[in-house]
Amino acid sequence: MSSNTHQRRLEANREWKRRNAEKMREYNKARAALIATTPELLERKLQQNRESAKRHYEERSEYDKARNRAKTNARALIRNRIKRGTLLRGCCEVCGVPNAHAHHDDYSQPTVIRWLCPKHHKEAHANDNK
Repeated sequence: MSSNTHQRRLEANREWKRRNAEKMREYNKARAALIATTPELLERKLQQNRESAKRHYEERSEYDKARNRAKTNARALIRNRIKRGTLLRGCCEVCGVPNAHAHHDDYSQPTVIRWLCPKHHKEAHANDNK
């Protein structure tokens, strides 16, 4: 199938779904109810979801690795040190909450980290992006 034909079919399908939104909602509700009440269908759907999530994780992981090798290496270094027990999670530098996240201000210095709770970690990233 040519690319042009494929694009026309996709657009026609989208247009049909827009015109028949209510019909699509009813169909999706009925399908979800059927899946929920049929063990074989439910298991198959759960397996599809697991496979899809695994595929997404692997694709995202490869994308992240290719995009920023230093960032990936810095995160892995800290994660491995925590697992081995050579680095203990600290308390948030701002509010003192235990079991804080490790935050790298500079990925080229992977061992220089700050411990921040989720709230302050999010704020630190918001300030970095400004």
